[in-house]
Amino acid sequence: MRRVSVCMNVRSRYSLMCLANSMTFTGQNRLDATLDLYGRAADLFASQNDEGARARVLMNRSVLQYSAGHLEAARTDLGRAIESAERSRSPIWIGYCYLNLSQFEAEAGRPGEARRALDRAASAVGLLGDRLASQQLAMTRAMVAEAEGDFASAELHFAEALAQAKDLGMEAEETEVLVRIARNAHHMGHDEDARARLKEARAHGLLDHRADLLERAVALERELEQPAPPQS
Repeated sequence: MRRVSVCMNVRSRYSLMCLANSMTFTGQNRLDATLDLYGRAADLFASQNDEGARARVLMNRSVLQYSAGHLEAARTDLGRAIESAERSRSPIWIGYCYLNLSQFEAEAGRPGEARRALDRAASAVGLLGDRLASQQLAMTRAMVAEAEGDFASAELHFAEALAQAKDLGMEAEETEVLVRIARNAHHMGHDEDARARLKEARAHGLLDHRADLLERAVALERELEQPAPPQS
């Protein structure tokens, strides 16, 4: 999951969104301030009938909420973002919004809903040539496969997502994929590989900025510390 921090225009109506995109929250006060900026920007774009920009703002707000552990608020914002994206008829924002929805559903253990959202996203952005969208599609396919219990397919899609993140030089995306690869490796019984991937993810030094990923990494590390069950 990621915010798409694109400041397409320096006119005043984009200044709130650009400022919010530039902020990295390091506490509740900073988080609240960033969410407020996104909310004000969304209201401004709504008043000007710029549905594509409103979708982008609300999607970014949703991802920020999700990363901070505010799941219900994140779902509310994403629902509003999807409504705006559909009204805008913009393939890129329809695609990104449904990619995030697919990831939300996969994380919640609803693979059927996740697969439907993924199909909608792929139909919107699959032919646009957007390299970030391609990387996110690969990761989302892996997440959906993992939610379906198809860990071997998930492994292949995660490898593709990691390779694309490295090729794009996107360290945040690389870190996220590494944590997810580690969890999938643990599901497959490949605990040494899981430990190596977590170590690699921590080496990037970015987990402290993603509460959701940090929590997942810490939980997995605890699981990996447990002694293996006796062989029958």
